[in-house]
Amino acid sequence: MNPIYLFLLASIIAVIGLVILFKRLGLSMEDKLEKGEDVTQESFQRETNRFFMMAPLVEMIPILLVVLAFMQMEGWAGELTQDDIVFPIVIVVIIWFFGGLNVFLTRKRILMATDVKSNSKNYINTLSFISFALIGSLPVISIVGLILFTA
Repeated sequence: MNPIYLFLLASIIAVIGLVILFKRLGLSMEDKLEKGEDVTQESFQRETNRFFMMAPLVEMIPILLVVLAFMQMEGWAGELTQDDIVFPIVIVVIIWFFGGLNVFLTRKRILMATDVKSNSKNYINTLSFISFALIGSLPVISIVGLILFTA
């Protein structure tokens, strides 16, 4: 299989899986806030622990796909040109943008749903930025892998 498509598939699976996890986390936080509960440090840690225990399970298959793609790069090195990787890089960037947009729209929905205290806002913002970085990690690796084909 062409390694270009392995990088693309890894990015799609990772971003969609992590967006689903983050949305689920956002819904549970939103439910707590609508019930009048504060997002305290303890509840924040409980929610983030659940998120960070599920994230490696979501990223397991994409990481294996990236490793497989790097292993197959040598066999495809002379056959691919820059024109062959431009479209996949654009698709990976679009997927990355889709993931980041979903994180920030979910964050905005949580913060707009009810009257959120500043302490709770800080926890929600922190988790949003951590999630954005986590969602962007595999697309960045895929872009680097795709660029290595032209080197």
